[in-house]
Amino acid sequence: MALVETKISGRQAEDVYAKIGFEGHYRVEAQGFSGGIWIFWRSQSVQVQILNSDTQFVSMAVTVDNLPTWIFTAVYASLHEAARHSLCTK
Repeated sequence: MALVETKISGRQAEDVYAKIGFEGHYRVEAQGFSGGIWIFWRSQSVQVQILNSDTQFVSMAVTVDNLPTWIFTAVYASLHEAARHSLCTK
């Protein structure tokens, strides 16, 4: 599961993580009250390897059971054109 524009980070984010109940998780911190990308998965059925991340994306390799691994990228692009341009060059 991917959530974008979470708008919270730090200890407050950790409290929400605990309530959601997924064993696997990764997050890109919100910048003040904007942005933020959270990734959740159930470790008993899905293997996730984070490949790369930035303030606007998280790319990961996902393996479910013995099926072929696939790449998933969660993107939350900036409203600012210059920042979006930097996303395209990563």
